[in-house]
Amino acid sequence: MPISRDFFARHAVEVAPDLLGCVLEHETAAGLVAVELTEVEAYAGQADPASHAYRGKTARNAVMFGPPGHAYVYFTYGMHFCVNLVCLGEDSASAVLLRAGAVIAGEDLARARRTRTKTADDPAAPGIPGALGPPDVPTVPGVPRVPGVPSAPAGAPDATGQGRLASRDLARGPARLCQALGIDRELDGADVCAAGSPLRVRTGARNPARSGKIVSGPRVGVSRAAEIPWRFWFEGEPTVSVYRRGPGGQGGSGGKVPPRIGGLRGVVPPGQHSYPLTARRWHHAGVDDIIEELSWRELLAVTTDIDELRQALNSGRVTIYCGFDPTASGLHIGNLVQLLTLRRLQLAGHRPIGLVGGATGLIGDPSGKSAERVLNPREVVAQWVERIRGEVSRFLDFDAGESSALIVSNLDWTEPIPVLDFLRDIGKHFSVNRMLDRESVKARLEAGGISYTEFSYQLLQAMDFLELYRRYGCTAQLGGSDQWGNLVAGVDLIRRVEGTSVHALATPLITKPDGTKYGKTEGGAIWLSADLMPPYVFYQFWLNVSDAEVPGLLRVFSFKSREEIEALVRESAERPAARLGQRALAEELTTLVHGADETRRAIAASQALFGRSDLEKVDERTLAAAVEEVPSIRVSARADLRGEGNLTAVGTVFRPDGTEVGASSGSSLPTVADLMAETKIVPSKSAARRAIAEGGAYLNNRKVTSEDAAPSPADLLHGRYLILRVGKRTIGAVEVVSQ
Repeated sequence: MPISRDFFARHAVEVAPDLLGCVLEHETAAGLVAVELTEVEAYAGQADPASHAYRGKTARNAVMFGPPGHAYVYFTYGMHFCVNLVCLGEDSASAVLLRAGAVIAGEDLARARRTRTKTADDPAAPGIPGALGPPDVPTVPGVPRVPGVPSAPAGAPDATGQGRLASRDLARGPARLCQALGIDRELDGADVCAAGSPLRVRTGARNPARSGKIVSGPRVGVSRAAEIPWRFWFEGEPTVSVYRRGPGGQGGSGGKVPPRIGGLRGVVPPGQHSYPLTARRWHHAGVDDIIEELSWRELLAVTTDIDELRQALNSGRVTIYCGFDPTASGLHIGNLVQLLTLRRLQLAGHRPIGLVGGATGLIGDPSGKSAERVLNPREVVAQWVERIRGEVSRFLDFDAGESSALIVSNLDWTEPIPVLDFLRDIGKHFSVNRMLDRESVKARLEAGGISYTEFSYQLLQAMDFLELYRRYGCTAQLGGSDQWGNLVAGVDLIRRVEGTSVHALATPLITKPDGTKYGKTEGGAIWLSADLMPPYVFYQFWLNVSDAEVPGLLRVFSFKSREEIEALVRESAERPAARLGQRALAEELTTLVHGADETRRAIAASQALFGRSDLEKVDERTLAAAVEEVPSIRVSARADLRGEGNLTAVGTVFRPDGTEVGASSGSSLPTVADLMAETKIVPSKSAARRAIAEGGAYLNNRKVTSEDAAPSPADLLHGRYLILRVGKRTIGAVEVVSQ
């Protein structure tokens, strides 16, 4: 018979040691598996900073706030399920994590499930905090969604290929326990006290071999209140997981079980939980809860367990990295999303690492690509590495104490590795079936195929995470949502090789209201380097976004506070003609990327083009960039005829596409009316003459009064440019070049 509900109607710290020796059973169509519990861990709900319920009730942890005697099942680190049993009364959120046990019935079925699902090589499943809930992400391939699977034959190899699993390892660790029992989210909320429930707890026979002294010690893998000795196990029991101290863990309790308590003896006072942020050098203010900040800004598309990630980021300094491959000569605004997210994390007291893909850039990530990349020459990639290293460095702080940024290249550790060592040390941890199931690979296979070179990319990126973990203690990786498979591959590799759990978070693709991607124009990407895209053009990109796009772009790219952004959005809606949001976005982003001086030049040029300031004060580089952005033509003239009198065409006036439209040799250049018509800022020459007659035509912001007026050498800005305008906002340009 199942245990009565009254058994669970007590504090988790009282229930936990009494659960040792009890039996958890799960019955499916494939059969029954029963596990005698040998290790558990207590969590005290909202009063316990290590508990998933610490920050209150959510849709994910709602079962914890329900009646006692129910299973709270959650998905953790994007890979595993864990199960807690709810205790005390409703709204208390007190629960016991089931950490380990001995399989006493259905061993063949449990073994088949365990060999079907890869787990950590270490006997434990360390670093999985109790009562910390999962994000709502799709099931990762390999996690047993269907409990009933065929039994493995005797002597079948385990998930690592190292031979038959020892019986003691079948349910040794919270993730393995769930795998052996076939527990997944479908059992979240199951009543373990009901006789007809597929998942139930009953009293056990207390096997003498396992009913030794109960001891307690620090909880595993938690960074807050880790010193509280609320992990309980049978002393000397071989199925108990191997203890690994969490960030705040202390030693064990020396075999002494804590007294039965109604409160939380030893829990750190709330005032001591907050992490003191480092002194900041930037003018932007940091935030106390970086996950809340990133969520509000809609910068989190998917993460490993969101609550565990929040706990890690709010509990201490986390080293986090993001990679940037040199597959082009510069970075664009898609990369800027990750760069600014790294900067936000650094402002919150964390340590960012910018990784430039000196190795991975020689291959190229297949994510988001419908065809094989063209491999760039090594010397070209080497040049791009240095360019991108400089671009990444502009957005991070290298003098911030313990939060100071690092820039590294993965070529440093990838190039020296012999191929056989790579295959033995890295490749053996990857299942080809699982690699084929990655979205980036599946898309390419459906589109016609993928080379082994690009297929191996996820191994290299996973190895980067492992290497940064070993060198710098890096425990989190940031990337775009289209790279999620690669991010999770690194999380999984570290778990297998190092026996610890790390984090991953992905930003969404930033798209326009119609669903199309940002970052592209007819001429290419929106680059961050001035030599690839002039600052004036960069400024104009932000200035010209639609009203509907402004709120989302401000959240993603601006460092203004939530209150400032919301006020700006309201004011923009009230005065749309003023384009306040666009101007704020353009000024802030251009200053951030190119500096205040370039922003001032871009604003001055923009104002001058529309007649609000003197065009002659606009520098030549900025004016040239502005000319490229408006309808323009090119006039070819002899150099000796550009100094006096009317300009003389030696043959040609060129349209933007290069076709000739000009006068014959020796004739005067076209009149202002002709140039206006050729630049298409008016529909015809007669319309141009009419605009002049009505006083609405301008040359270099000076009103044209004669229909036959023609430009003179003195009109040339910087010796080569003419700016035409009709009315207030219709602009055209002429470039006069020497033949």
